[in-house]
Amino acid sequence: MGASGDERTIYRGSFTVLEVAANGPQMCGAMVDAFPPDCSGPDVIGWSWDEVDGEESVGGTTWGDYEVTGTWDGEQLTLTEPPGPPDWAEQPEPDFATPCPEPEGGWAVVDPATATRAALEAAVEQARRREDFAGVWVDNSEALYDDPTKVVLNVRVTGDVGAAEVDLRETWGGALCVSSGNHTAAELRAIQDEIDDEMIGTNQFLSSGQAESEGVVHLQVYVEDGLQAELDDRYGPGVVAVTARLQPVD
Repeated sequence: MGASGDERTIYRGSFTVLEVAANGPQMCGAMVDAFPPDCSGPDVIGWSWDEVDGEESVGGTTWGDYEVTGTWDGEQLTLTEPPGPPDWAEQPEPDFATPCPEPEGGWAVVDPATATRAALEAAVEQARRREDFAGVWVDNSEALYDDPTKVVLNVRVTGDVGAAEVDLRETWGGALCVSSGNHTAAELRAIQDEIDDEMIGTNQFLSSGQAESEGVVHLQVYVEDGLQAELDDRYGPGVVAVTARLQPVD
């Protein structure tokens, strides 16, 4: 799985670039929380610390944050112009909105005695035990611990929505939205595991994870060169969402 790269295309992205004695400069994927930092990632060909500012060096490790531009062959980036200051793109936040339409008169507490934090936690665990469980989240995390009556508990299932709501109402008396999903959380986890098995350890993989509120597997790679279409064909459109840290230069 993954793209071989197109050496005619110029890509650009911002990364921590790190060099240690064992290898040359690399674009960091996951950083090890240590000092000096440690990471691994694709090599950056044509790099010179003499051409950049702002680097730090400790104990044989040199690193800094930069915007890099170059060609990608599927394994490494070859610079086509000098690195510059990083331009960190704002990462999109997960969508925790409630998918159910708001009831007439607004979201209301059905049973104050079971609209407590303990009841909410019990309902979440009850939802997760369902065979058709697809996701669970609240729409107002700031109120979760202070006042559970101000949150909407969202549960997504692949089975009978009405039956799931009746079951959960035995535990939770606050605002509740039960909606329909296409894949259970277990199915999405299996898809994520399959992708991880194929991609972890390659110079294309950055990270993967599930977003229960969205019902998708998120996959972050260095370059998206046909991978989204490949995964759409394999799992169906909208099941895996691919994002790339290196983007083609217009």
